[in-house]
Amino acid sequence: NPIPTNWLVCMAVFLSGQAQDMAGKMVGIWFPISCFVAIGFEHIPANFFILTMGLLAGADLTVWDVFIKNMVPTTLGNFFAGAVCVAVGYSYAFGSLGGNNKSAIPVTRCSQEDFAEPPAGKDAGLKATPDSSSEPSQDEEAPRAPGDVKE
Repeated sequence: NPIPTNWLVCMAVFLSGQAQDMAGKMVGIWFPISCFVAIGFEHIPANFFILTMGLLAGADLTVWDVFIKNMVPTTLGNFFAGAVCVAVGYSYAFGSLGGNNKSAIPVTRCSQEDFAEPPAGKDAGLKATPDSSSEPSQDEEAPRAPGDVKE
């Protein structure tokens, strides 16, 4: 199962890269790798010791077997899991594949909207503040429905 194996490894690398402090990096690595070990997945670096010991102990194993049965499927799984499962998933959630929409998750990120030109007009640059109310102030006029005539 090279795809779920390498998905967990890629998630450990990604979570470690996203964490801001050492504790976050350690926890980000710990969960995927613990899951990887508990399930018993195989991975190239994890198998280097076992395969080397097997070769030294005289197991019926050749370097070609190691290459074909371990390195090729795991490398292809690593590419698919890293490029498709992790990168495409996060690009869809937070990037251009998902239309770069604002996320419901409270994260701080730069988006294309942050760099866009402000709209021209009366309300350009105005943002709602926590203390502003929906009621118009005395010097503002109330919003009108389409078709209402100003008196």
